[in-house]
Amino acid sequence: MSEKTERIRRMVADPAFITGIHNYCDRWCQRCPMTSRCSVFAMERAETDSPGDPEKDDIWGRLADIFETAVAMVHEMAEEMGIDLDQIPDEGEEDRRRDATRDHILVRSATKYADSVHQWLTLWEGWLAEIGALSGAPNRPDLRVVGSGPPAARASDLVEVILWYQPLIHAKLYRAVLGDETLDGMEDVPRDADGSAKVALIAIERSTAAWSGLLPHIPQAEAQILEFLCQLERLRRATEWSFPEARAFVRPGLDDGAGAGAGILPASTQR
Repeated sequence: MSEKTERIRRMVADPAFITGIHNYCDRWCQRCPMTSRCSVFAMERAETDSPGDPEKDDIWGRLADIFETAVAMVHEMAEEMGIDLDQIPDEGEEDRRRDATRDHILVRSATKYADSVHQWLTLWEGWLAEIGALSGAPNRPDLRVVGSGPPAARASDLVEVILWYQPLIHAKLYRAVLGDETLDGMEDVPRDADGSAKVALIAIERSTAAWSGLLPHIPQAEAQILEFLCQLERLRRATEWSFPEARAFVRPGLDDGAGAGAGILPASTQR
């Protein structure tokens, strides 16, 4: 085992890190208050900050070290859980599950939302560039919502939220639906599907808030924005119906301890 691999394994085993915290996050490290407890973030930062030898410490070398560690950990976990890694999955069954997942109403609805947002972004590309929502564009801090209450977010910040969660909603609902069928009937297995569905719900609610905040900035797009809000509300309700235990799922480090509820919107009361 290489020195780097051993260092990675020590880092993963460090009790300062919360096991599995990265499995149910939204991948937005720049806005996460729990990065100091995440081994994945620490490993990525260590690789970025380390100057290394440009001839030896290239991306492929780093990936090789991480792969070696990952394989060892998979074997250890499989042995603990009694999983036979030599057993080849039924490809026909795997294909059937993937096809059923893609055809699920939640996944199709999430795909429709993502595609619609993409079309909207293309249509309003000029306006987005003007407010600084596109890379390299000037920022317009004067574009703010006028009114009472909490300070309004800049339009560019709201668009950033929408863009970040646009693909994540689909990815998490796909994982939730696929995992729900894969683990159906298995006892004593953590409900990964509920955890994924919870992240999707958080992404849906944050997207809803962002679209609502964006409306006063661009009233000429009211009809389209209201349609997005309707799509997200239908998707939220359908997700809660399909995964009634999702909100109760406790994400390690994010819903308990110091990070409890960090950045999570209040649970919806409408059904």
